[in-house]
Amino acid sequence: MTTLLLETTDKKQVTVDNLIIRDSKVLTHAFEVSSKEDANDEAMPVNVSSAALDRIKTFTDFYKDAPVYVVPKDFLEHQREEKDSKVMKWLAGLDHDDFMELHEAVNFFNMPRLTDAMVICLLFHTQTGDIKEIRKTFGMRTNVTAEEEKAHKARFEKQV
Repeated sequence: MTTLLLETTDKKQVTVDNLIIRDSKVLTHAFEVSSKEDANDEAMPVNVSSAALDRIKTFTDFYKDAPVYVVPKDFLEHQREEKDSKVMKWLAGLDHDDFMELHEAVNFFNMPRLTDAMVICLLFHTQTGDIKEIRKTFGMRTNVTAEEEKAHKARFEKQV
């Protein structure tokens, strides 16, 4: 089985398997480079926590039987996950801090499948959530006064 040993920001050594490597452009490249050189058992330092890697592992497990992800040429072509699918429920269940930490890890590892899934999750949330839930998700203040809300709506209407 294809694996890479990583050292996380919290100084834990984590072995990632071929599912995570397959979905990450950065790790795919790292594996290709490391397999061409003499093998060594040194961990590759990454700017990601072990908790974020655990969440990435959970995500890739949803797609263990799926083919390699191909980024759609047009977002409209994309076969989106249903809102009530297991992966969307899992992503929607993450709290704000965990979601943002996962987002940073996904950017670090360049993982298009997970990036697209997170965008779709946010899209569902903004389409169906009430304003307080949306603000909470994005780490914004939820105790907005009626006057502040009115001023915000006026600024938004000017932009549109």
